[in-house]
Amino acid sequence: MAKKRLPRSARLCYIYIVHAAGLHKIGWSEDPEQRVRDMQVGSPLPLNLVHVYPCPSYEVFKVERHAHRALAEFHVRGEWHDCSDIEAAAAIAEAFTANGVKQISISDVGALLGRAYIAKSADGSVIRRAVARHRVSELV
Repeated sequence: MAKKRLPRSARLCYIYIVHAAGLHKIGWSEDPEQRVRDMQVGSPLPLNLVHVYPCPSYEVFKVERHAHRALAEFHVRGEWHDCSDIEAAAAIAEAFTANGVKQISISDVGALLGRAYIAKSADGSVIRRAVARHRVSELV
């Protein structure tokens, strides 16, 4: 039997930062790990998931768009920017705040799911993330 998907408005998505050759991509996905694997197929450079930010699906587009606008001076092509990890993270934080979107902590997501996932980025730093589909109303 096929897994029943929640309506789009009730799902948790993630704003993510991917790093490759000094550039950073800000995007969104319901499953950032899978998104990076999919992008890696067409990329000659190694792609590294730097960080993920849980975001309600009904807010994800405006948060992502605002972050891209905040990084306009660093724009290279598409969703890629020539900026630092810190500048990319600051643009996302600004986007959450400016749009009045409550940031959901990874620990809140992990607590809801009863588990948290640990992953290592290319530079060895540990980042916590939980990738799951569940009702956002339980977190916000």
